[in-house]
Amino acid sequence: MKTYFISFCVFGSLLFNQIKAQDTTYYTLDEAVKVALQNNKSVEAAELDTELNRFRKGEANSALYPQINGSAGITHFIDLPQSFLPAQLLNPQAPDGEVVGAALGLPNTSKVGISANWLLYNQAVFAANKILRVQSELSEVQIQQTKDEVAYSVTQLYYGISFAIQQKSILSKNVESLDKLLKIVESNYQNGLITKVEVGKVSVSKSNLESELENIEVAIQTQQNFLRLLMGLPTDAKIKLTDTFGNQDFQKNLVQNIDLFQKVENTTDYKLLQKQIQLTQAEKQTFVASYIPSLAIVYDYSYNWANREFSNLYNSDLKYPQQYVGVQLNVPIFDGRKNEYKLRQNKVKTLQLEKRADYLNQKIATDITNANLKYNQNITAISVREQNRQVAKQVYEQSLLQYQEGIISLNDVITSENEWRQAQTQYLTALSNTLLALLDYKKATGNLLSMEN
Repeated sequence: MKTYFISFCVFGSLLFNQIKAQDTTYYTLDEAVKVALQNNKSVEAAELDTELNRFRKGEANSALYPQINGSAGITHFIDLPQSFLPAQLLNPQAPDGEVVGAALGLPNTSKVGISANWLLYNQAVFAANKILRVQSELSEVQIQQTKDEVAYSVTQLYYGISFAIQQKSILSKNVESLDKLLKIVESNYQNGLITKVEVGKVSVSKSNLESELENIEVAIQTQQNFLRLLMGLPTDAKIKLTDTFGNQDFQKNLVQNIDLFQKVENTTDYKLLQKQIQLTQAEKQTFVASYIPSLAIVYDYSYNWANREFSNLYNSDLKYPQQYVGVQLNVPIFDGRKNEYKLRQNKVKTLQLEKRADYLNQKIATDITNANLKYNQNITAISVREQNRQVAKQVYEQSLLQYQEGIISLNDVITSENEWRQAQTQYLTALSNTLLALLDYKKATGNLLSMEN
């Protein structure tokens, strides 16, 4: 029975650990970006513009189909309208030129009908369809821009979390080293070799590092919360980032130079501005088209009733159909110069966009140059910082031995420990800055989603 109980406990423990492991989802940087692009609410909202543009196009095309309307109504004349007729029609003896008023018609009428208007030609409708086509292309660029922004933010957070975790690991090791040092100085204090003040120095240094560790842990959790938000994950989702950027293989894959001659046409900012210019040009055609005549076929059919008695209106023998078909030409003559001012506004708007495009060209070139400078500077710094880190570690380990042998003071040991920790931090900072410079370069050149992370 005892054996069965032990087996059950072991099985239960393994099952619990397996379930617990399954609760955590592991993400590489590429996977995190992919999930964010699939689940991010901003991307989903931007992609809805595609469906919205499809409906807008259908709305515009509806003007090319016959517009059919039905109508029905009842009219009761309290006073019948007067028609003026030559008096001789009613009285042959009436003087020439005399007219008399006559109430023609019946007081109660009703009409049921249908009318249609089919547009044969209207240049403004065709111009509006061109605007919708450009708007659809504009939406596609805006969707890509939103995806780029999400990918940029996710990558930034991924780097930040990864390096914060590495910094946490470094500080943890430093705390362990100080803990060993603290035991040594406490032993020396108990043996009367040093004062209480020296023990306090090590204790304070250790407490400061532990406080830094707590701050880093909070920073990691905060950044992970933002990452979950961008990835569209529940706030309580357990995630773990698997890519690290401090190993030798990663450093070997860093290129020494990046291309300074990327085309600005690749960037979504530039494409967006060009589409906006095209949109103003299409709008101009719409304003010009408003001066062009339009042509349509019109048709109307109705069935009419008339009677003196309202209650017997639809029982009257006085009923008849009426219909006609025709062609209607509308010629714009004067609109108070409304379209003229619209055209002038359009011209100014186009000039504004063209000037912004010129500025954007210069800005992108500047961004690429600056990213290249930062990247190459930090590429060079990585190897230097790596050497400094190794030397600082050796110095600290040597100083610890020398302190135990009584060759150097405790202050020298604490100083070398601080320098070792600083060297490790500077190395991680160089790595982080290199990646961020490369990320800014990808953003500036419009290659965030087309280049390998």
